Amino acid sequence: MTAYIGRIDEETRTNRLKPGAKVWANFGEQTGQWPGLVWAIGHCRKDDLADVILTYKPGRHLVKFYGEHSLSWVSERQITMVSSDESYLIRKLEMWGKRHKQ
Repeated sequence: MTAYIGRIDEETRTNRLKPGAKVWANFGEQTGQWPGLVWAIGHCRKDDLADVILTYKPGRHLVKFYGEHSLSWVSERQITMVSSDESYLIRKLEMWGKRHKQ
């Protein structure tokens, strides 16, 4: 299992989208964009690991979203890097999440 997790982790790394990168994930007009972090499978909680492995889709990146801390595999074309102007908004979301333990 560890070898499989390592293979997924290697396949999802790119020069542009490294774990910890702040991004917007675009899910279309109805759902919109959601802020999150590019996540590494090795950082997942044990409780989430089975679901993350079962839902893995090649060519997608694992993103952990602010607020509920949910995880999703997102294609690179759906991901936009957070600009320096937007970093302020992301910091506010991080602080809100910490205050509300979310």
